[in-house]
Amino acid sequence: FCLSRYSMGIRQKLAREFGSSLNKDGVLGKNSTNDVIVTSVRSNTYSEELGSSKFCGVLPGDGWSGRMEDSILHGCIPVIIQVWIHILTQPGCQII
Repeated sequence: FCLSRYSMGIRQKLAREFGSSLNKDGVLGKNSTNDVIVTSVRSNTYSEELGSSKFCGVLPGDGWSGRMEDSILHGCIPVIIQVWIHILTQPGCQII
């Protein structure tokens, strides 16, 4: 089982670029900034972080689990980064 295949390498790439928690070598992402959270660490303030975010990543892995729903319910715009995705919407709704 290859973790980079699990997420198509997207999670690892985001962590290398924007990681906001230290990796196994004690290094942050190359372009880490205080207003972008990319971490593999579970957060006790997950709900608050989503609620205060404008955009939330919905990344591949074990399906989307609840990430899409969590984002929308917290007022965060879900950003889907994955190929070959088709989303069913209600009639009259348009996804750009």
